[in-house]
Amino acid sequence: PEDTTNPQLQLLLSITDLLATCAESKNLFIQTVCQKILSIEELFSIISADILPTRKTPFVHFLIQIYMNNEGEERQINQEDIELSHGKVMWEFLRHVATLLENVA
Repeated sequence: PEDTTNPQLQLLLSITDLLATCAESKNLFIQTVCQKILSIEELFSIISADILPTRKTPFVHFLIQIYMNNEGEERQINQEDIELSHGKVMWEFLRHVATLLENVA
């Protein structure tokens, strides 16, 4: 059972999901602001942590909307975006996902 009694945790999860929802319209301004709030490294760290999947959901939503779903015409190519596919963090995350999938199979 989830701990729904921690108001700070619930606030963090709700705000993270709200920011991701605001970015769904591919608003470059909100995406840029959100990239300053949580880095890709922080998101991968949270998503890879041994916590309940329901607590990871807002952060996955944030990762997708802020970093992966930002292909508007006005998109500025960020150095972090370029390095994402070659970065150590990305490969560590993929190894973690592969391990999870092996355990499921």
